[in-house]
Amino acid sequence: MHIENAITTEQARHLHRNTPIVVLTNVVGAAVVSAVYLDTIEPSALLPWLLAFLLQTCYRLGLWHRFRHSDFRPSVAHYWFRLSLIGSLFAVALWSLGMLLFFTIGSFMQHFAFWCVTMLVGVSSTFTQGPHYPRRFLLGYFPLLIPLICLMVHAEVICCGVLSAIAGFALLLLFYAQRFNKLLTDSLQLRFENLDLVNQLRAQKKIAETANMAKSRFLAAASHDLRQPIHALSIHLQSLAACTLPAKAEALVNDASECCDSMNDLFRSLLDVSRLDSQAVQPLYSSFALQPLLERLVSEYRPQAQAKSVALSLRPCRAWVHSDPTLVERVLRNLISNAVRYTQAGRIIVGCRRQGNAVRLGVYDSGQGIAADQQALIFEEFYQINKGSSHSAHGLGLGLNIVQRMTQLLGSQVTVRSIPERGSAFSFVLPLASTEQTRTSALPATAVRFRPLEDALIVVIGRGGRVAEIAAALKAARRCHVIATETSQQALECLSNCTLVPCALICCAADSDQAIRRLRDEFNQAIPALILPGEESRTGCEAMDDTVVLPESTSISTLLQTLRRLEDQVACSMV
Repeated sequence: MHIENAITTEQARHLHRNTPIVVLTNVVGAAVVSAVYLDTIEPSALLPWLLAFLLQTCYRLGLWHRFRHSDFRPSVAHYWFRLSLIGSLFAVALWSLGMLLFFTIGSFMQHFAFWCVTMLVGVSSTFTQGPHYPRRFLLGYFPLLIPLICLMVHAEVICCGVLSAIAGFALLLLFYAQRFNKLLTDSLQLRFENLDLVNQLRAQKKIAETANMAKSRFLAAASHDLRQPIHALSIHLQSLAACTLPAKAEALVNDASECCDSMNDLFRSLLDVSRLDSQAVQPLYSSFALQPLLERLVSEYRPQAQAKSVALSLRPCRAWVHSDPTLVERVLRNLISNAVRYTQAGRIIVGCRRQGNAVRLGVYDSGQGIAADQQALIFEEFYQINKGSSHSAHGLGLGLNIVQRMTQLLGSQVTVRSIPERGSAFSFVLPLASTEQTRTSALPATAVRFRPLEDALIVVIGRGGRVAEIAAALKAARRCHVIATETSQQALECLSNCTLVPCALICCAADSDQAIRRLRDEFNQAIPALILPGEESRTGCEAMDDTVVLPESTSISTLLQTLRRLEDQVACSMV
């Protein structure tokens, strides 16, 4: 709606709301004047005047009731102004007639009372009607001034002074009504201009949010599609590394594997950011021990640290926490990866410290440190310290932003303490698990023992080329028997002619939980199971015993380590 039309509509709405006050003022004024002149004027002259006031009151109240539920569009507002103006002119004519009628008889005190009532009605009209439609004063007070002039010509000196005062006060009211109208109109114009700006800002915000969501969807789709061939390349490189190769070829394979891992990390960061932007990541809470998780991460990154002559150590931690293990692992993985990347000498310590009913997990390094003026900036997207250096070439500057957003999802906050040239400490707090939660979630305390599984049988269920790649990597790395099928029914048909019992299941299907339960029921055993990709079947499978949900980007080496650990845990629990 145009601003001028909006102002007109708002004026009509205010005028409509003030109609009962105007009518009440006129009725009270007429009643007071009638009471003052009751003994002076003939009833035959007073009653028609009062009857006319009653008629104009009914007209204005009826008009007010008719438009009571109107939305006051511009056309309706102008129509209301015209009908309301008729009622106002009717009231002005009655007061002009009363002036001719009452000022020709009666005493000075009665004239003074009439003057006071007239001024009361005028002041009321100034604040209830004048700001909204000032033209009604030009059409209303000018007819009132005509009988005033006529009376002043034929009146006595005292009466003439009273009439002059009435005329002067009426003109003064007109002046203030005009000023008041301008003030209200300007304020309404400012109000609707601000509303128009707010609407424009909301529209631009919506456009920006839509563009941001489109960007996130594009990054998610591009990252996902590009990671598939990179993941396949990683599996082939790891299978190739397991073969006997010349020293020069082995070095080339290792370099290619490192490059592939770097690209995979970049795409994982982009995918994490896009999922966080779209609010697709929601924490799934459970109780778990920190020590196995920390041991696995430290073991995974220790070779990279040792290659730089950096000591990566773990402080033992017996605490159990209640949180999302997948998100906690991602946070710690990013922190440890950054510590290894930016520490050229010295040591890195991963550990935890109890704080009341919570545990503070931290990664401490002796790296280059972070200046105080940059410690708040490092959590922004794509921000990198010393951009252009060899360290920044290995990332996009998203790691710490992902850490911050994931810790916020967990109800925590990552904190940093750093001194340039001395090192940094990143930490966050997780709540301790209760005794009951620990009891229901605890695994056997027996030490993990890796068992030789040569000639064992592993079943891989899923569709696509990835199942064949995993099966080939398992055969090369573990020298075991592998059955790869698309469905659990096909797996059961293959196993019906096999004398071996599966020692592990790897599911890449959307209905992984159903497939795992069906095979376990068939053999009446708690067969260890891994689920890939994790996000598709995570909700239905995390509650299953002897089941691990892994991210889609899990490397074959990590998959093998997890599979061995899970098999040993199941074996230990059966002893």
